[in-house]
Amino acid sequence: MLKNYYFSLKEKSQMNKRILSSLDGRTKFITWLALTIVMFLFDSYLQYIFLILILALIFYGFYETSERKNIYKSWKFLFLVPTINLIANLLFENGEVLYAFSVFTFTDTDIQIFMRIFLLLFFSRCVLLKTDAKELGVAIGKIVHSLSFHKVSSTAIPLLIIIILSFIEKFKQLMQEINKAYLLRTNGISQKGIVQKVRSRAMLLSPLLMISMKKTEQVSTALLAKGYHRGSQVVDYLKIKYSRKDYVAYGIIALFIFLVMRI
Repeated sequence: MLKNYYFSLKEKSQMNKRILSSLDGRTKFITWLALTIVMFLFDSYLQYIFLILILALIFYGFYETSERKNIYKSWKFLFLVPTINLIANLLFENGEVLYAFSVFTFTDTDIQIFMRIFLLLFFSRCVLLKTDAKELGVAIGKIVHSLSFHKVSSTAIPLLIIIILSFIEKFKQLMQEINKAYLLRTNGISQKGIVQKVRSRAMLLSPLLMISMKKTEQVSTALLAKGYHRGSQVVDYLKIKYSRKDYVAYGIIALFIFLVMRI
């Protein structure tokens, strides 16, 4: 009996982790957009804490272990961009000063900007893990198609987004392969200075870009061959319908926005 209960819980857990992937691409994109806009309206740290707690609940309840590890690997990027912005903002007095040293000022606004950029990057990474390039492209195309009252076919939008995301994905994969090769090559060799390390990796950047662009060109050529051009109706937007889960998701997002703005 306990064994059956355990397998029942495990099966429910697996179903929960597939829910986000099964949502319509428009639902995921609009959720990302709504959370981003609402986050920029926050004026209290309690609102950020509430948002982070909800995100943590979703992250650990609806994402596979492999997907979470994928996010963990991106921690340098997730922190690097907001940190660079924070360092630059220290030169300017953006709000209530919390700490000052010489020409540097650390303000309340600096903290909020750091959190917003970090959470925005985290949102984006999480959405892209649950949404492939084609699904996202078609979702945005469908939104534009609907907002224009079906006057704009928007067939070029999926093509553009698929090509851009394909380039980013190929570039990231190749960069990981090069990093592994670099570590193997330098294993057992005396450590180089930081300038030499940057220079040796920078020299790989040009061929890396060329290879990524070549791979992406193959993707775009294949898409053009399928008719994603000249206004062709390869994507039948009228057949893309919402499911009950999407309406539930919109209701949850609306409830979350209502609650967080009341804090």
